[in-house]
Amino acid sequence: MIEGRAKRGWLWTLLALSAGLIAFSNYWKSSLKVKDVVIEGTKIVEKNEILQLSQIRAGTLLYDADLTSIQRNVLSHHYVKDATVERNLPSAIRISVVERLPLALVNGNEVRYLDEDGVVLPHSVSKALFDLPVLSGLPNADLWKLGSRVDDTDVQEALSILSTAKLVSKELFHFISEVQVRRGDIVLY
Repeated sequence: MIEGRAKRGWLWTLLALSAGLIAFSNYWKSSLKVKDVVIEGTKIVEKNEILQLSQIRAGTLLYDADLTSIQRNVLSHHYVKDATVERNLPSAIRISVVERLPLALVNGNEVRYLDEDGVVLPHSVSKALFDLPVLSGLPNADLWKLGSRVDDTDVQEALSILSTAKLVSKELFHFISEVQVRRGDIVLY
């Protein structure tokens, strides 16, 4: 009988400690506030732009920050290819960005870029200077929407040639000043 009471006593003590620990951890969790936003991986996009897109406010409770919404907002930037958002205890949110890198310039009514996947990027006012070959001979280039992917097989082949040249040697890539695309033919200058 004494053993049964001792076991129940330990059980009640363990339950009380568990409940206290849960209450304390919930109190602690609710006191964590965002004091810092760490942004990594930006070369073209300014960190301030990413911060504005994230819509994170200082003093927001760390666990009230909707990481999926923040990621979606950051991914809305044309130059952001991928983004990862995570909480860093006790007071930071880390945003890691993978940027789209322009591979070629398309000169139409507006200057636009294409990345290696054929995604149309706007002209960027950035600290990064782009020494890129010009894609010419593209009659419908002005109809391409920003952020869309160009599926034209000739354009994709030209981008593949440029990607390979850049991979083989940056010098080789920089020797190419223009890529003229004509139905089925691609001419490098």
